[in-house]
Parts: sequence; C-alpha cells; structure tokens
Amino acid sequence: TAMIPVEALKFPLVILDGNLGDGRTGGEIAGLLKENQIPIGIIGLSTDETPWADISLGKTQFAKGELIAAVAKLLSGSSLLSE
Repeated sequence: TAMIPVEALKFPLVILDGNLGDGRTGGEIAGLLKENQIPIGIIGLSTDETPWADISLGKTQFAKGELIAAVAKLLSGSSLLSE
C-alpha cells in the first residue's frame, strides 16, 4: 500500500503528470488522494484524458496563462489561503 507523505497535506493543490514512469500514473496518485479524502485540488497534465483531475491541461501545449488560471481557480476554493 502506498503512503501519502505528511508534507503533501501542507499544499492546497498538486500538479500531476499522466505518466510518471515505471508504469505509474498521475491517476493512481489522484485516486489515493481522493480515497483518503485529502482536500487537495488536482491539475492533470497529459496527452491523454485525465478524468481523475479537477482541471486538465494538455501536457505538450498549454499557455502559461492557462496554468496560472487553473492554479488560481483551485486556490480560490482553498481554505489554506486564509491560514
């Protein structure tokens, strides 16, 4: 069983690649976060579909502004901003 590092709980969002290498996927990590009910926004970067992400961006072509907007959207709903 995979463990979620305690450090991960300090962040309001995570950016995951669809293919992490060695057969691992961002979807696996996202599933683990959701299964453990960790309140974290997930941005998925992939050339494939990312139904596991709250916001998906194409890995090979996205504008800097798109990433900034995605981060801002997820952070706007985060309670961590007020801490």
